[in-house]
Amino acid sequence: NAALSTVDIKGKEYIDVSNRVKAFRMCYPGGCIETEMVSNENGLCIFRAKIFNEEGKLLATGTAYEKESSSFINKTSYIENCETSAVGRALGMAGFGIDTSIASAEEVQNAIHQQDDMKPVTKQNVNVLQELIKTLPEARAFYDNLLMAYNITDLAQLTAKQYGEILIEI
Repeated sequence: NAALSTVDIKGKEYIDVSNRVKAFRMCYPGGCIETEMVSNENGLCIFRAKIFNEEGKLLATGTAYEKESSSFINKTSYIENCETSAVGRALGMAGFGIDTSIASAEEVQNAIHQQDDMKPVTKQNVNVLQELIKTLPEARAFYDNLLMAYNITDLAQLTAKQYGEILIEI
C-alpha cells in the first residue's frame, strides 16, 4: 500500500481504483475480479464486485450504486462508474489501498460532487432566475410549472443542481 500513488482530496490522501487494480494484479496475477449488475432500474444502478485469489478463494466483496443523472459524467457513464466503484470498494475490503480509507479517490470525489449539487441556491441565484423568467413570453405559467415540477413553493427552495437544470432549460 505504501508504494501506491495517492490523490489529495481536501487534505486527505486516497488511492484511485486503477492503482488498486494494479496492486491486486501484482499480488495475484492469476486472481479474478468478478462484477455483477445487481439492478438497473429508473436510472439507479447497483453493482457488486467479488475479488478472488488464484485458487478461487473469495477475498472480499464490494457494492456500489450510482444515479444516472447525479453528475455530468453519470449522464452517459453511470453504469461504468458504478462497476468501477464496486471494484474499488471490493479491493479496499481485500486490503488494497486502504492506508487512509476504504473509499477510493473516485468514490470520494463523486460524493463531494453530489453533496455540492444538494446545496441550496443563493439569493443571487434566485434573483438571476427571477429576472430570466420575466423575459419569457409565458413567464407566469413557466414559474407556476417550475414550482409544481420541483414540488416547491418558492425558488429559494431549489438546490444548486436544480438551478443549473433550469438555466439549461431557459
